[in-house]
Formats: sequence, structure tokens, C-alpha cells
Amino acid sequence: MTNGTLNLRLRTIAITGGAGALGTATATLLSRAGARVVLVDNDAERLANTAKRLGPSTQVALSGLESVDACRSAFAAAGPLDGLVHFAGVYQADQLDHTLVEVWNRVIFASLTTAANVGAAFASARRSDRRTSLVFVSSLAATSGSLTHTSYSAAKAGLIGLTRSLARRLAPESLVNCIAPGLVHSPMAAAAIKTQGAAMLARVPLQRFALADEIAGPVAFLMSDLASYITGQTLRIDGGATMG
Repeated sequence: MTNGTLNLRLRTIAITGGAGALGTATATLLSRAGARVVLVDNDAERLANTAKRLGPSTQVALSGLESVDACRSAFAAAGPLDGLVHFAGVYQADQLDHTLVEVWNRVIFASLTTAANVGAAFASARRSDRRTSLVFVSSLAATSGSLTHTSYSAAKAGLIGLTRSLARRLAPESLVNCIAPGLVHSPMAAAAIKTQGAAMLARVPLQRFALADEIAGPVAFLMSDLASYITGQTLRIDGGATMG
């Protein structure tokens, strides 16, 4: 245990989607807590810029996570992993017409199939001499549904089932949990906030959307020894929009 403090010193943690707003905020916090961070992303320029901001101790791996082997290759240079956070995914609106299946296939692959690839790769990439942690990132859309993002809602619901299954399969050596944020101030959510923000905000008791740092904090907690008896859970981070 860590006597109630967030201490990730000497731990190696990979973050997929690591060059995005939430990935960057999480990497920053984990680094401050002593972790060695490995950023995985499919955007080479953004990945390089993010790593430069975080400092020379940050490792990077360019990958689309398109297969289990691709994920293993991305993680290999880092050595055995103490933890992994899977932010990678696609947020794309869809229509209930002939274009739905095209969007569905893209979103399900990017947001759910890659998660399965990551989970399978983590099983062999995790270190064997102490407990490890895997955190998936779902969404309130998984349980509440989204008016404009049907494929995304389905993919994020699938992540909750994946979390529960892997929590059983990888126990007791690994903890597997999931977070489900509401809308977060980020480039990905900017369009939704602009078009639906007022209506969505009316359902949030705290009367504001989350900041990226407020998502990073719970992730860091789940990566730490402070969460040593938590597995198979989905933590909603939504300012009180859903309760119970």
C-alpha cells in the first residue's frame, strides 16, 4: 500500500489515444506521480508534439491498434507494463439510412475492436511480479444512449461488457475497470457542446462539463494501490447527470 498517497513511481503505463486531450492530461498526471508513460497514437505529428511537451522520459509508439500483434509491437519497447489506459476511439455521428453501416463499422472497429486487441495484448505484455491495472474508457452514451451517435453508443456499451469479462479472465493478477465520462471540454466534444450543450447541461447538477484533468484524476486513482480491491467496475464521471 501507499499510506493513502498517489504514488506510481517505477511503474510503466501505456496510454492509447495518448496524443488526444484526455490522453495528454492523463499522461501529465501519471508522470507527476512518478510513472514512466508510453504514449500510443495513430497521428505521428500530434504524438511527437505531445511527447515533446511532456519531456524526454516519455516514450512513444505509432500504432492504429489494428490487431493484437500490432498492439504487442506498440507495447514491446516499453518492457513489461504495470498499467494501460485505452482512450483510443472515434466519436462520429450517424444517420438511420444507407450510410449507417459504413459509420457503424468504422466506429465499432475504432472504439471496440481495438479495445479487444488491447486487452488481449495486455494479457501478455503485463508484468508478472506484481498486480497490474487496465482501464477502458466508455461513455454515458453507453447507458443513456445518444440521439445522434448510435454506433458510438453501442461501441461504448460493449466496452462495459468487455471490462467485466476481462476483470474475471485476468484476475487475480490484474484489475480491469472502466470509466464513463459525460461531455468533456475537448476538441472531440466541441461540436456536440455547440449544438446540444444547453440541453445536456440542464441535466448536470454541477452545471458544467468536465475538464480533461477531472477525467485524468480518477484514472490515476484506478492505476494506483489506492484502488487495489476494485475490479470489473464502471465509474461514471458526469457531474451527477446519472445517479443510482
